[in-house]
Parts: sequence; structure tokens; C-alpha cells
Amino acid sequence: DRERLSQMFDQAPSFMSVLREPGHIIELANSSYLQLVGDRELIGRPLEEALPEVAQQGFVDILDNVVATGSPFRGENLKVRLQRSADGPSENRILDFVFQPIADAEGRVAAGFVEGIDVTERERRADALRESEVRFRMLANSLPALVWINDADGQVIFASQAFGTMLGVNAADLQEKGWGCIVHPDDMAAFVK
Repeated sequence: DRERLSQMFDQAPSFMSVLREPGHIIELANSSYLQLVGDRELIGRPLEEALPEVAQQGFVDILDNVVATGSPFRGENLKVRLQRSADGPSENRILDFVFQPIADAEGRVAAGFVEGIDVTERERRADALRESEVRFRMLANSLPALVWINDADGQVIFASQAFGTMLGVNAADLQEKGWGCIVHPDDMAAFVK
């Protein structure tokens, strides 16, 4: 069972490590953790010494607080600068993770469990999508034509500014109230088909 748990720990897609207390000594680190921080000598070393750039960003202070209070720390979309190779440049990564205290039989924090995922690429894609949406809205609003987007139910989710200019209804009202703002009630049934 221990061997199987060890394999599962190492093959987990999220990065994980166990830090022995006192001193945040890295006891275990799975493959995903090593991939994230680069190929370094970690096991048996204090976090502050093994990953000095992490310590400089205040994460050792956070761990100290987790150990002192026994309360976990959850970080979402936290920017972390990592130097993944000895002579390489620092990289900015975005991480979701938890520092979870592990208590001994007497209730003292004897270790810390670190688990998380690198969400850098997800956040880059989200940023690119937001930027693309801003460009689309600027383009659509600059056209002297009616431009709109409906969802599958026919609800207006975007309407260009031309609706206000040409039809006297602003885009926000069209999105909120629907096509009834500009389509005569007698024509609505045929319009929504």
C-alpha cells in the first residue's frame, strides 16, 4: 500500500510536497513539483535554502503562520517568480495552491503539505480572450451597422452602439429587456422563429 501511495503521489498531476517541521525541510516532492521549480537538490533542505526566490517573496512567512496557527493557507491566482534553472532567467508563474498543516499525536504542527496547480497558461488564455473581446466590442461599436449576438435562447448578449443611433434604444436596454424594445408585439412571434 505504501508503494502504491508513493507512486500515486509522484504521478499526481498537481504539484505536491511535504515539509517537515521545524524549519520547512523538504521531505517529499513529486514530479510535478520538480517540473515546476526546476531540477534542483530539494530533499532534506529547508525551503528557504532550496528555493531562495520563493522565500524572498514572503512564502516562508506564510508557512510560518500556518505552522503557528494550525490554519491552512489557500492561494488563488498568486503570481510567483521562479528561477527554474541555475543560470536561467526568472519566470513568472500563476499558481493555485494550499499550505495544509499536518498535526502530530499531540496536536502540534509536525509538517506541512503543499498541493496546487500551475494555472499560468489558463490565465494567459483568459487574458487573450478578454483582450479579443475588447477588440471585438471596439470594432462592432465603430461600425455604422447593427451588430448583435444572441445566446441559444434568443437573449441578446451584445448589441452595438448603432442600435441607439439608428433605432433609439440603447444596447443595455436591448440586453435587459430583449427584442420587445424594438419589435412590434404583433411581429414578435414571427421574429423569434
